[in-house]
Amino acid sequence: MKPGHSLALRTSSKDQAIIEASRCLACYEAPCERACPAGVRVATFIRRIRFGDFAGALRKIVANNVLAGTCGMTCPRGKLCEEACVLNRVGAGIRIRDLQLSAFVFGSHAFPKVKEPSPQTKVAIIGSGPAGIACAYYLKRADVCAVVFERGNQAGGLLTSAIPPHRVDRDIVEAELDYALSGIEVRKKIDPAHLSKTRLHSDGFAAIFLATGLWQPTTIPLEGSDAAVDGFKLLSDLAHGDESLGGLKGKIGVIGGGNTACDVALSLKLHTESDVTVLYRRGREEMPAFEHQVEEALIGGVKFEFNVAPLRILSREDRKRLLLVRTRPGPVDESGRPKPLPVSGSEFSIDFDHIVLAIGRMPDASWLKANFNLTLDGGRLRIDENTMMTAEEGIFAGGDLVRPKGLVVEAVADGLKAARAISMFLMRQA
Repeated sequence: MKPGHSLALRTSSKDQAIIEASRCLACYEAPCERACPAGVRVATFIRRIRFGDFAGALRKIVANNVLAGTCGMTCPRGKLCEEACVLNRVGAGIRIRDLQLSAFVFGSHAFPKVKEPSPQTKVAIIGSGPAGIACAYYLKRADVCAVVFERGNQAGGLLTSAIPPHRVDRDIVEAELDYALSGIEVRKKIDPAHLSKTRLHSDGFAAIFLATGLWQPTTIPLEGSDAAVDGFKLLSDLAHGDESLGGLKGKIGVIGGGNTACDVALSLKLHTESDVTVLYRRGREEMPAFEHQVEEALIGGVKFEFNVAPLRILSREDRKRLLLVRTRPGPVDESGRPKPLPVSGSEFSIDFDHIVLAIGRMPDASWLKANFNLTLDGGRLRIDENTMMTAEEGIFAGGDLVRPKGLVVEAVADGLKAARAISMFLMRQA
């Protein structure tokens, strides 16, 4: 990657962070704190930064969000706590995301120490993404022994296997993972399909937390889609150090409208200097991608074609012809957005060197019913939001398995809430 391509990262100097923190009004019952899914004491950590106590700020954040630096890079800019800042009414709100990242950068030398838990009671955590990591860490703080089962050869879930380097600093992510999982057993290359409630209980696990995320490819009715490249695989290869991006170069069309599509498109632009166009069936206002990611893609030179739906991919020698139809907004559908309706007679085609499908992922439910007697409902696993427990006693769940396409900070919040609920559950079982 060329210098200057970390478009999403904005690490302030200490002085810049202190100046920004000094703008905070330290509101009573601060709305920014109510807007944080993890319940971070935002006003308190900002006040500590204001007086130069970055280590104290980080300790305050980690009490609710063990992935402080990572969320400082991945939370949507201008949303959640930043959107709730009262200073938005008179000008620019506090750059809370950047301050949280600064707390990690300048305070991580003083991470709060946590002693290793007692091995008397064990909890199985299936999945090592943000929800699983957070649950394991906060169980450790509660003196409960957690064992993490990971299907790959590296912990972190999408943080280490799909988020491109222009969005996160990998060193920060790995430092937080090392801290959070210190003293916790992580069993890698374990397929969740080989685990079951019966087996885990017989192995001495008193509770189970499911946090397996989104790994199953999503499909769309597109004739000739086998000629398209899997965008998720491109991001995975890039996250593991392969910057060739499958050798794709030239004129590239990316089908999709979420964060995955924006990540794929900007990665292709930055690494291959190709002519990249994102094709989305709705308008820009209906895109599920974060607004700042769309803006970063535009700044990076990515083009967008809105209100176009793909119909068919035709392979012609080394080129691909994509047949499309223009769309118009129709009645609101189950997603809460206008349904894209085809405009009669508006069919047209665009020739590309490569076409990439970047339409996200969904939970893999193939093993849930047989192994845990659980089924997905509307593409998600239903839980009691108060206890994080599923319909099966002693089995809890969180992260993208429960709220598909959620945020990293929401997954961390699920892990924290589940750890507290599991601790209470274990106390009642004792």
